[in-house]
Amino acid sequence: MSSDHAPDNDGIDDKDRIDDNDSIDDNDSIDDEDSIHDRRDTPENRTGGGTVYADIDLPGYGNESDLPEELLAQAAEVEAEMKEARARLAEVPPEVVIINHAMGLYELAAIHLSNQPARLPEAALSIDAFACLVEGLHGRLGAEEATLQDALSQIRLAFVQIKGKLTA
Repeated sequence: MSSDHAPDNDGIDDKDRIDDNDSIDDNDSIDDEDSIHDRRDTPENRTGGGTVYADIDLPGYGNESDLPEELLAQAAEVEAEMKEARARLAEVPPEVVIINHAMGLYELAAIHLSNQPARLPEAALSIDAFACLVEGLHGRLGAEEATLQDALSQIRLAFVQIKGKLTA
């Protein structure tokens, strides 16, 4: 490794850092060969490829060749399942995935508001995160956007009502 690309204490080479001058445009893409995961400082990337299980912390097992066949088979199965899941997810329109995450934040807020007593700081954070998605992506979330706007209004109203009861 040359001195102009020496890793800092965090293990990331300077050449792999993202700075304020970096940006992503419409021509950029990430696929299996060029994913963000491929740039991490992992044993796999330092040794030149292949599946490496050396990070598995099992007492008595020093490296992949020392692992039982059963464990290696399980790891390979999990890896195949993850690859299949990634392929399925890549076929889903991004707005569908984002809407699902947004609704998860809505549910999180509702859970915190329904606790006895209500957890207002946690609910507020969840509502703010939900609002960041809904309002920040205005006009880009497809047919379900109106439903998300209504849900945001309702959860904000519930927050105000519950806060009013607690502080009265």
